[in-house]
Amino acid sequence: MVLLTRRDVPKPPVPSPDMDALVPMRRGIGLTLYDLVLLVPPGRSDQQEHRREVLARGVSTLLEDAGFRTVAVSVPGDAEAPPDKELQDRCSDARAVIVLCEQGQPVTGVWLTWMLGYAAARGQRSAVMPIAQRDPWCEIWSLPTALQSLPYIGTARAVGDREQSFWVLPPDEPPESRKALNMDYWLHSW
Repeated sequence: MVLLTRRDVPKPPVPSPDMDALVPMRRGIGLTLYDLVLLVPPGRSDQQEHRREVLARGVSTLLEDAGFRTVAVSVPGDAEAPPDKELQDRCSDARAVIVLCEQGQPVTGVWLTWMLGYAAARGQRSAVMPIAQRDPWCEIWSLPTALQSLPYIGTARAVGDREQSFWVLPPDEPPESRKALNMDYWLHSW
């Protein structure tokens, strides 16, 4: 299994369509609106913020192309107000919460930890999607304490498959481990 690199993530020209019109209808009949909520940690500057938004759109596109309904959500910074009801509803409308984690960029924050706790309290699965700068074979860099116990997502080609697919590896396992689960199975097997 290898990590995604920045080269692997496309730069989509247009953000994905807004599905807010479907939210009340689907909530009313008890259907999940998304498979995955992609939590995007706050950047320290406007340039970092823009770079993370582009990366999040690209990762969302990759996940949607793989068949996972995905929505990217920007996590408020520490100095900002806590996550509002709309942000909590977005997390509630998904089966799993994925934290986007780019190598060399800080992934900390009170509200990020709070949102992971919120997802855990709701019984949702959580994982980290690390994005390597250049070398996908490098070791997983040091993650903040709140993220070290979460499984992480990478790509691999299953035996007999021509296309790479997403796989989830338990924490503390090396990328070459055979304990990875196909992301579709991981998402729906609970």
